[in-house]
Amino acid sequence: LSHVWFDRISISPNVPEHTETLETTGKDVTDFIRQEVVKTGIPESRIIVGGFSMGGALAMHIGFRLMSKVAGVFALSSFLSHTSSIYHSLKSMQREDIKTFPPLFMCHGDRDSLVPHEWGKNTFQTLKQLGVDGEFHTIPNALHEMKEKELLQLYEWINRCLPPM
Repeated sequence: LSHVWFDRISISPNVPEHTETLETTGKDVTDFIRQEVVKTGIPESRIIVGGFSMGGALAMHIGFRLMSKVAGVFALSSFLSHTSSIYHSLKSMQREDIKTFPPLFMCHGDRDSLVPHEWGKNTFQTLKQLGVDGEFHTIPNALHEMKEKELLQLYEWINRCLPPM
């Protein structure tokens, strides 16, 4: 029984992604979203994907590789490997195409010992350098956890990404 979104050899920025499980899980999630689009009629452009830690990493793969028409991507205490397939994919694209990608919202605790703050910030800065628009917030005195402050910031960001129809 697995309690993770995808396999990793270890939690380190230098460890390559486990492509097989990442692709399988990504397909499962995108299939689920597409089923919901058909079932409910909610357009992909009104859906935000996100998560905490590995869930945020998966959300970045969904929004920046597999379903770039979603309204936004959030990643809390999250990361990408230094050799992430997202980086390779974005490097091969035209800047104009990347500008149509969803915005990114990231928060990271400055005392996170599982996924160090610098790793999360480096992930954000690399994506930004490759053309992804977004915002990064450091959460003071936070470990690998969610704090009320970041959830309130996330709530405000979601309301900006998805204004009332």
